[in-house]
Amino acid sequence: PRGFRTIYGVIIAVIDDPLDGRAHSLEESAQAVVAEVLARNKHQSLHAAVYRDGTLAGAPAYSAEIMGISPVTGRGEWAKIVCRPYGDGRILHMVVVSPSESRPTIEPALDRIRATVRLAAN
Repeated sequence: PRGFRTIYGVIIAVIDDPLDGRAHSLEESAQAVVAEVLARNKHQSLHAAVYRDGTLAGAPAYSAEIMGISPVTGRGEWAKIVCRPYGDGRILHMVVVSPSESRPTIEPALDRIRATVRLAAN
């Protein structure tokens, strides 16, 4: 699969928990999700390891930050990956992406988007 081809944006998806079927924590699942994202985005590397990061859509969340040189723009790129449980064996993850130099300006807007995420049911 291809990696990011987004300059600015928010990507939200429900995925299978990579560690489903084994005893594990949400933090460990988030680490596995981040590893999968990095495997698809070879231009990125871990900038901030997985850390407890409040909530996403009302459930505990863990986040990590990755950075690299965008294959689209040739400039610095920053992304934050936020993970929360979504029912049995699933993870809701949100990836926010922006050019590195825009991060201080755009991050508050991305945080507001995150705060508005609601789920009808899971």
